[in-house]
Amino acid sequence: MVAALLAISLAIVVLAVIVASRQDVAQSTTAFQQITLTKQTTSGKATLPAISRDGKYVAYVAEDGDLRSLWVKQTAINNSAQVVAPSEVVFRGVTFSPDDSFIYYVARPKSGPPNKLYQVPLLGGAPREVATNVDSPITFSPNGEYFAFVRYIPQQQETTLIVARLDGSEERKLATRKEAEELSLQGPSWSPDGRLIACGAYIFEQGEFFMRVLAVRVEDGSSEPIGSQKWSYVGQLAWLDGGRGVVFSAWRRSWGVYGDQLWMLSFPKGEARRLTNDMNNYDSVGASANSVGAALLVTRGTARVSRIWIAPTQAGGLNADRATQIQSGFGDNDSEWFGLDWTPDGRLVYGSQASGNMDVWITTADGKQQRQLTRDPQNDIMPVVTPDGRHIVFASDRDGARKIWRMEIDGGGLKQLTRGQSDNFPSLSPDGRWVVYSTYGSDGPTLWKVSIEGGEPTQLSPAIGNRPAVSPDGKLVSCFCKDEKDGRYKAALIPFEGGKPAFIDGMEQPDFLILRWSPDGRALTYIATRQGVSNIWSKPIDGGPARQLTSFNADRIFRFAWSRDGKFLACERGMVINDVVLISDGKPDKLPAP
Repeated sequence: MVAALLAISLAIVVLAVIVASRQDVAQSTTAFQQITLTKQTTSGKATLPAISRDGKYVAYVAEDGDLRSLWVKQTAINNSAQVVAPSEVVFRGVTFSPDDSFIYYVARPKSGPPNKLYQVPLLGGAPREVATNVDSPITFSPNGEYFAFVRYIPQQQETTLIVARLDGSEERKLATRKEAEELSLQGPSWSPDGRLIACGAYIFEQGEFFMRVLAVRVEDGSSEPIGSQKWSYVGQLAWLDGGRGVVFSAWRRSWGVYGDQLWMLSFPKGEARRLTNDMNNYDSVGASANSVGAALLVTRGTARVSRIWIAPTQAGGLNADRATQIQSGFGDNDSEWFGLDWTPDGRLVYGSQASGNMDVWITTADGKQQRQLTRDPQNDIMPVVTPDGRHIVFASDRDGARKIWRMEIDGGGLKQLTRGQSDNFPSLSPDGRWVVYSTYGSDGPTLWKVSIEGGEPTQLSPAIGNRPAVSPDGKLVSCFCKDEKDGRYKAALIPFEGGKPAFIDGMEQPDFLILRWSPDGRALTYIATRQGVSNIWSKPIDGGPARQLTSFNADRIFRFAWSRDGKFLACERGMVINDVVLISDGKPDKLPAP
């Protein structure tokens, strides 16, 4: 009799496990099949959103010039309350405590690190410092006793996933990666069962550089990828309630369009499914605990409105009052990556997504004659024009990996120049014979040069460096090199014939790490943004002080280029519109009650 009862009880348990597992599989395949997007802010200046576990509140960072402040609002009501007053700080992440009583945020002074973790009551109060050297958004264990984050140690070129107690004590290194194979700083996520922490990771494998989503075991730090997908970029991660999958922002070069969309990886199968599908950009994702019957996600939606402006030079700078603009063909998210250059006869060559795909275009300076030059389904970006105006050199993913290509000025005569896996940022010598570029390896980016006719490339310098630009006299190459003293990338000069970098002192970090030589070759010009407004600045290479060249009083600058004769500056200017977006799982009428 007892044996029979035990057998029946065991059968019931087994059946329950089977039913539960089938329900989890069903939930993972049906979650967010139909979504509803609802804006939570309309200022266009909201970033780093987070959502409470009960789904009733969202927190976000508000931008006002150089000032940043922390706000909270109810998801079901159009109200907002300031939690942390405005100051000149840089926020790295925002997270609700497991009981939704506090908001934890990572921030540092605008002048530089370290990043520190602070705790503040949900409805405001004095922030309390919890930990230092916290370089990513944090994530909490389900029981609320621990938090995890990623720390970056530049001197050792090391990233480490760390677990600590709620008060910041008893830190434990869970996983460590060296050099280029680093852990993402965008934000890990602790699984609902407490056994795993999902984290983005850079991988260098068989000459290919990509990212994967790792599941790191809390017990021993071992890890394995969730799914077999190779991503070009993985943003912040968020586990869905019940551990049925992870949601994150991602991008792949093979898509042909720049812009991060939200994706879900089912767990444990690792099947990928796209959640959003539009021309906006999404990042900083968070998920509620689904305790009110409606699954909720929060993210930042980004759009851009911009135009190309052309300003004539004048004594001592540029005349912004006489600047004209090209009215159409611009306004893409991430256009700082696309490239912009002048032809010798005064036309502009640039990368654009105007066709719905990332291609190289050419236009007259008045914008009246715009023409698409490439039509490959993959990305064609970063075009530069040879000094004789006959050819355009650009970076392309058209054969599955990023390489440097050449074409004629009308788009014909394609020729592959390099054969690496991640070749970027081509720059031409003034005689048109050489292409200098950067390529990624297991230790990071390095600088190389190859003949304009192709052939075997040669390494320009043993330094770890990126984003080269050859000087007008062909003697120097500007770039960003890793300073071995502190492990950070800084503006530097390298002789064109090769050698060690000479770092440039007294220059702020340029926006988007874009450096352009002044037409006379005496200075490096760059974008600097202050009080929310961008202008072009100039830093003499002989060590003189930097000075402002343009006098714009509104908008951001995303890319720029000098005309060959130095008489004009073309720059893309406009607005970045960032707002908090709430995503419901097809149930917009079931938002949590206030």
